[in-house]
Amino acid sequence: MLSALFQDGRIAWRTPAGKPFGSRGLSGSVVVDGHLVRLDDARPPAGLDAGGEDGSAREYHLPNGLVWRWNLRDGCGCIELDACLVNAGERDVTVGEWNLLHGRSESGGLIDLGPDAEQVRFFKWQPWNMGVERLTSERQQYDSANLCHLFDPRSGLTALMGFVTLDRMQTGHILRYETGRGITEYRATCWFGDYRLKPGAQLRSETLRIGLRADPYEALESWADALYARYQPSFEGVAGVLIAGTPGMAWPEALEERARIAKETLRGFDLNLLYGGPHSLFKHGLPGNWLTFDTFEGDEEGSEARLRRLHAEGFSFKFWFSPFWFFGEAEGTLEENRENLLKDAEGKPIKREFKQGGWEFGRGPFTEKPLTQYFLDGTHPKTRAYLTRVFKTYREMGMRAYMLDFLSILPGAKPYDDTLLPLEAARAMLLSIREAAGPDTHFQTAVASTPSFIGCVQAARVGRDYGESRPVHPMPNWRNAELCLHDRHFANAHSFVQNAAASWFTNRKVFINDLNVLRIDQPIPLELARLSSTLFGLSGDSPVALGDSLGTLSPERLRLIKLCLPRTEGIPVPVDLFDDVAPGGHCHILKKAVATDWDDYLLVAVFNTSPDNHVPVTEIYRTTLDFARLGLDASQPYRVYEFWNEEYLGTFRTAFACSAPPDGCRLYRIAQAREYPWLLATDLHIEQGRAEIESLVWDDAACTLKGVARRPAGETGSLFFLLPRRLRMLNHPEAVTLKEVIDMQTVIRLPLVFRSDTEPFELRFEVLDTPYVSRQGWLPYATESEWLAYVAEHRDPRSTRIIG
Repeated sequence: MLSALFQDGRIAWRTPAGKPFGSRGLSGSVVVDGHLVRLDDARPPAGLDAGGEDGSAREYHLPNGLVWRWNLRDGCGCIELDACLVNAGERDVTVGEWNLLHGRSESGGLIDLGPDAEQVRFFKWQPWNMGVERLTSERQQYDSANLCHLFDPRSGLTALMGFVTLDRMQTGHILRYETGRGITEYRATCWFGDYRLKPGAQLRSETLRIGLRADPYEALESWADALYARYQPSFEGVAGVLIAGTPGMAWPEALEERARIAKETLRGFDLNLLYGGPHSLFKHGLPGNWLTFDTFEGDEEGSEARLRRLHAEGFSFKFWFSPFWFFGEAEGTLEENRENLLKDAEGKPIKREFKQGGWEFGRGPFTEKPLTQYFLDGTHPKTRAYLTRVFKTYREMGMRAYMLDFLSILPGAKPYDDTLLPLEAARAMLLSIREAAGPDTHFQTAVASTPSFIGCVQAARVGRDYGESRPVHPMPNWRNAELCLHDRHFANAHSFVQNAAASWFTNRKVFINDLNVLRIDQPIPLELARLSSTLFGLSGDSPVALGDSLGTLSPERLRLIKLCLPRTEGIPVPVDLFDDVAPGGHCHILKKAVATDWDDYLLVAVFNTSPDNHVPVTEIYRTTLDFARLGLDASQPYRVYEFWNEEYLGTFRTAFACSAPPDGCRLYRIAQAREYPWLLATDLHIEQGRAEIESLVWDDAACTLKGVARRPAGETGSLFFLLPRRLRMLNHPEAVTLKEVIDMQTVIRLPLVFRSDTEPFELRFEVLDTPYVSRQGWLPYATESEWLAYVAEHRDPRSTRIIG
């Protein structure tokens, strides 16, 4: 759909006639020896096309002997662009920020936004602040890492400018928008600090792909597909469920309690990954004391011996680790790594004072005390040798999962091997510790998660520290509480939902989307606990850390945990991400299609969260779920069941109206209507069928519904079925039946007690030989014909509910 050309020393692309997002010409720029040099100011290339690999190329001669070579390829409806900088001079040249594309125009119109520019949606990739917003006069600069995604709802077209290589440089996009003039500046940038380019050496940019798509969701998915095809990341060693809770309990009792919870409280769910509690284990809680553990009064076994014993019993452990830095106050680490510290341009070790009220897990003399951060040089062989020793020792102790934290890449450093860019050095560090940790070990990033670590890690946290707690006083956190509510970080349901929704396209293509910690215990409000269970339960691909003290949970709250077990596959995807966007709107609806051997159905979660954490939402959110919009056949009838209120809502065609309470959610199960008894829902798992129903079959000749349910022995729960009015159930006197008088369908609740891991069930029916639907005198009708006549006379013509 796009065609590109060099025009007057610039790159332009054209869209089909009458379509937006064409470009009238963009140049480029780069910082050379501290000064921004624009291609507009360079001597234009001699001749026409300098030739290029499967495309065309142009060369520009910049100051100080630097040559810029642009490479342009188009085909399959998209454009690919990269560039190469060659030092053709006789001295070193320092290259900085590199704008592969850079256009500025006071008159605007660099990229055509169509006739209604302020309805164009801008997708922002900002770590832990993902989302979509309109271009408005109130805001002029818009920035996004990795990709620039513009959606025009008027034409239905999406323009996507995205980097499809990400392993050498950090990338991003900045545009300036002004009302009446449109886009007055656009930059597609590669960042790598200051890089010294030696005479005769060259530096190649990352590759930018530009394309048009007819669907804004598909545009993002196609970008992730391109990355997956290029890097082929492995997701082996994924850690599904981590038992992390026991807040307030000291190590080593906390570790033993986690093991007991796995064996007793959650028996039968096959959980064997425990949080190792490194902040409690490291001496004084300091990063850098990686192998120097605290001693604990009365602990005769010792920390390392305890880890090894529990590992021999079948348990593995997850640790927190910051591979790029440590505190100089840690015992012996600074001395051991002094030669391989990361240094500045003057050759001095880079160090930073860590204030922020002190390290949040610092103990003893280091509580609320400023500490000193030092950084390891990832290009130095001694750094890799040091980290290899640490991670091999951890592996022997049973570590099989890590949260790798604080992975920001420092600018302005001068590495030991200055041929490597900072991101290349960071990836080399991660790959070396991956080799030491073993291929079955799970790596997950946290602060500074980036797709640039694709292939180095399995998972990345796509939201903030959701669900986490912090130690109380004297630690410098919430002082007299471990948890919080209505903050911007740890318990922000709005951020939790929005980041999960806007990150769906990266899952199992770039990394596994990790939602972090599930906390649902009292006094967390019940609606918030249900919301958390809903999103974790639907996000079966996401690892989940259970952060509550499960040994003291009430049965009602423990059930919210079990509703997310076992883990399934896939994640929910947004339905209305590009509809009512910021400012003023946000995503409310996520869906997940479920396919089993016995049925296909759809789960739809509707959220109502507070954008301003200090002003909780008070209104009920109301909307209509359109079946065609959900990907269903709108001509077919569907049964709808709401999970949290445990309510059969009716049988509908085309759409149905729904609502969600303030700071809460509702979960709808939508399945095609059948003329015979069939499963409506379960209360055993958030997904209501796939995880707990092994088989289900209707025998029309025998008028019997048979199936097999699966849960750990000792568990209990209920299956819900819908019974047409022409039949009645013959067995199961323990079952409860309830007639929904509006449509005369009967809901059956079948209680189950799992005497073993599988529980077969069989429901037998016969035809109900009577003209009556209710007792005479109770309603304005008694027979089926009277009821149908009443319904026809009183039916709301706007209703999509099927009655009859």
